[in-house]
Amino acid sequence: MPTAVSKAAPATDEALDAKRAVKVAWDYFYTLFNNLPSSNVSVEEVELSSDRQHWLVTLSFEEPRRKRPDLPTFLQVPRQKFKVFKIERESGRVVSMKMRNGG
Repeated sequence: MPTAVSKAAPATDEALDAKRAVKVAWDYFYTLFNNLPSSNVSVEEVELSSDRQHWLVTLSFEEPRRKRPDLPTFLQVPRQKFKVFKIERESGRVVSMKMRNGG
């Protein structure tokens, strides 16, 4: 899959800060999942990589389950999914998006 460049690249010559990295991840997420309401998406983690070259931003979102008439409504809760975005600090470019298991 080709790597896309986010429109939310750094506004200055400084390296991307955490707040702007979250904006880049959020914008990139919505280019891929534009059918999800923003109220179902949350920022879970923001971490600077050990080499200080990338931001790792984890977003969570709810994925609705298919309706099953044989199950009671309280058992048909949405699944929570997680995506981890790796963003270059210098360019603001998303270099990967991965699934993360668990909470």
